[in-house]
Amino acid sequence: VTDRDRHDIFNVVALLPLVFLTLANFDWEVVWASADAEAAWTDEYFWQYWVATLTYFSVDAVWLWKVPTCVKSP
Repeated sequence: VTDRDRHDIFNVVALLPLVFLTLANFDWEVVWASADAEAAWTDEYFWQYWVATLTYFSVDAVWLWKVPTCVKSP
């Protein structure tokens, strides 16, 4: 297992909560009725979404800094 493989696995696992929270912040009745994503955004889980996003980007940035071989580009 390479550094890139570990980083890819991290991304798949770590992005799941962000996808879930993105979906949870929508009022799906509004989405299906009008297809207006902006009107359907509820911010009901704003702080959870914000913390999860900040955590993901922080951990990913540190990982890239400490293990630069985990990505193909320099």
